[in-house]
Amino acid sequence: MNWVREVVLAIGLVFALEGILLAGLTDTMKKRVADMTKVDNGRLRNMGLAAAAFGVALVWAAKMLA
Repeated sequence: MNWVREVVLAIGLVFALEGILLAGLTDTMKKRVADMTKVDNGRLRNMGLAAAAFGVALVWAAKMLA
């Protein structure tokens, strides 16, 4: 069940970072979210997939170094 612990830790880290960004950069975040409505859905989807792939690669690299 070690992987469950890691998943929960990763999700907690995401929430913590999002919270810090929203608390510290409220106006900037609101502007960026509004700007996202102007971007084509396909481009946003590709950006999301690229971010997810980068995250997986980063986690994999960290696991390989540990």
